[in-house]
Amino acid sequence: MLALSAFGLLPAGCLVADAPDYGPARQTAPVVEAISPSPFLQFEVDFVTPKPVNLVVTSEDAGEELTVAYYVDYGTRTPKEAYIDDFDVAPRPFDQPKTVYFPFAPTRGQVTPGCHTLTVLLMHARSFDSVANAPIVDDDRVADDLTMVTWFFWAKDTANPGAPAACPGGPDPRGAPQ
Repeated sequence: MLALSAFGLLPAGCLVADAPDYGPARQTAPVVEAISPSPFLQFEVDFVTPKPVNLVVTSEDAGEELTVAYYVDYGTRTPKEAYIDDFDVAPRPFDQPKTVYFPFAPTRGQVTPGCHTLTVLLMHARSFDSVANAPIVDDDRVADDLTMVTWFFWAKDTANPGAPAACPGGPDPRGAPQ
């Protein structure tokens, strides 16, 4: 019988173990996999036509929604930062990317004509203070949960539509190295 098994005439058996128990899912910080428009290029808005912003994000959400908040001139005092909006994205496991889309259309009450930054913050819902419209900064977990993307943009005034060659400190609008 041993000889028959060695020559493959008898079926070989295999031992199948139970799948390991990994326990409950552990949350991970959001990771941006794809971005449009490119943060390496300056873009333009005209207070009328929304600029589509798209991100593909992966994170292990462990059942908690992902909060997306966006600001103009985030972290600055002059001009003062302006909170624009926030929204939640349904939770998914890490191997199921989430598409985040919003039409960026600042109003004249939020933004003056000229050069500005648009910053998108991605974090899980419990890391965002919906009253203050800001990340919870005194929580140690925010440092491990916050992802940020920033673009330079020119808010075009119809009375003075010309944009500078590049925003000071920002990328060249044509994509040329500076």
